[in-house]
Amino acid sequence: MFPKVLEKFLVYLLLAAFLEVASFQAIRSNLSFALPHIQIDCIGQIIGDTEIVTNQSIDVNQDGKPDQVVLYGKDHLYVLVALSQSQTHCEVILNEHLTALILVNPSAWRTVAVHKIEMIELTGDDKPEIYIWLEKSGEGVGPRYEYAVHAIYTFVDGNLQQALNVELCLAFNSFEFRETATGNAKDVYLDGDSLCNPPWSSGRTYSIMRWNGEKFALVESGTIDIATTDPPWLNVCCIVAPISFLVVTLMLVTRLRKVTAN
Repeated sequence: MFPKVLEKFLVYLLLAAFLEVASFQAIRSNLSFALPHIQIDCIGQIIGDTEIVTNQSIDVNQDGKPDQVVLYGKDHLYVLVALSQSQTHCEVILNEHLTALILVNPSAWRTVAVHKIEMIELTGDDKPEIYIWLEKSGEGVGPRYEYAVHAIYTFVDGNLQQALNVELCLAFNSFEFRETATGNAKDVYLDGDSLCNPPWSSGRTYSIMRWNGEKFALVESGTIDIATTDPPWLNVCCIVAPISFLVVTLMLVTRLRKVTAN
């Protein structure tokens, strides 16, 4: 009896692992990984045989031609933007390190999940910006070690440059685009805890960042008033969980001894 129960448990465990991997791949499957043939030589001269994490064909300069936003990894994660000049040529207008992404291990960029690479109007000039949203699991275990990175690139005086690059703990922080009083440019709203603590255990702060013509700069910040004591259900969970684990373990050991004795 016990071996059959153990066999079923292992099957369920493998199924759960498969679903987790499938969900991760689903996140990344909506982006193209193969560069268009006409872009291979142009971009290849810059990055060589470096591995491409992902690329997205979008009209960056709004001229009706498909340009390329490429994320590639070397010692860290980099972003490259190439404009299509003709059927056989392109112009690289941005190639820089995504500096906000914490990577303790230089090869950790291989596990970055790309959620969005899109054009979105944020500065109020009717010329959309490049918005990149990445997520990265940290070096530890648990939601506090998972990070989200949000980067915005826009044209200033004809040059594409970084307007915002922030990193947030994924579990207990938020990142939002909010309408402004004028209804043109959007504000960036952030709230959370710098140590990635849950909202009920520490003070939280908020920040509002606004476009100033060159970048999204801080215009307001403050503390969010919240309860600083743990909720009752958390204390119950902390007591019940280990006791339940101990009881189940003892039951399994007892059952195993009986089966072995027979």
